[in-house]
Amino acid sequence: RMRVALCQIDTTVGDFDGNRHRIVAAAEEALDKGAQLAVFPELSVCGYPAEDLLLRKAFLVAHDASLKQLTTDLPLGIDVLVGCLEANAQMDQFVGRPLRNAVALIRDGECRIVARKSLLPTYDVFDESRYFEPFLTPEKNIFELNGHKVGVVVCEDSWNDEEFFGRRAYAIDPVARVVDAGAELVVNLSASPWTRGRQEFRARMVAAAAKRHGVAMIYVNQVGGDVELQFDGGSIAAKADGIAVQPIAFAEAVTVVDTDDSWGQQLVAPSLLAMQYAACVQGIRAYVQKFGFAKVVVGL
Repeated sequence: RMRVALCQIDTTVGDFDGNRHRIVAAAEEALDKGAQLAVFPELSVCGYPAEDLLLRKAFLVAHDASLKQLTTDLPLGIDVLVGCLEANAQMDQFVGRPLRNAVALIRDGECRIVARKSLLPTYDVFDESRYFEPFLTPEKNIFELNGHKVGVVVCEDSWNDEEFFGRRAYAIDPVARVVDAGAELVVNLSASPWTRGRQEFRARMVAAAAKRHGVAMIYVNQVGGDVELQFDGGSIAAKADGIAVQPIAFAEAVTVVDTDDSWGQQLVAPSLLAMQYAACVQGIRAYVQKFGFAKVVVGL
């Protein structure tokens, strides 16, 4: 049995203090709700997408300092998975990218990297291979919690199931790899932007993977606005018999699920009109607030 908190938070790129405070507050809420494991979105320490800020040494130094402070600030008695940066130890002056898109496990003042992202998207709004080195052995992305093996994947790592998509876009399937390595629970730390129909599609994708592999799947997605991108959250927990809770859209949430419970709910498709309206409201609000505008001019 595992009680897992899906910590769907709104991060801001470069706001290390603000992101850290949000992570700590959500972890404290998860602990109060009885969770043993709290899962946060992809790159939640620095915010996503950080783009060319990842090329600045001062940004990387600030990230490492914030991750170290987070290790001290988090409450005791709960395991926390948080998306972060990691220096690529295999890089030399001629080969490889300097960073990995990684996941840290933090518990009781100790921090270690337990997973790295394997599949780096370079289509649509993504250009991750510009910054990150892919991790070619995702079967190593496993840690133990209370005697259970937990597999960890990051965002795009779940988007390569040939049975669901009808084809593979990449040579390897990280979800299949961690399941074959013995994972009893698979968690995905994600920062997947919203487009029309995307939340429902993601939920069907996660549910299909849970049914195919016969394991519980936890998918935690970022929420909030980032200039031209909107993130809807839509975090979900799925098993072969259904989902645990209905996904929450365009709002921060800490949702605790128990892997021993029956997750028999069927997904309720959200209203497309309501989702479009919520995306517009979030986008305008986030743009004004995150850039610190005191007032706006509306031209009609």
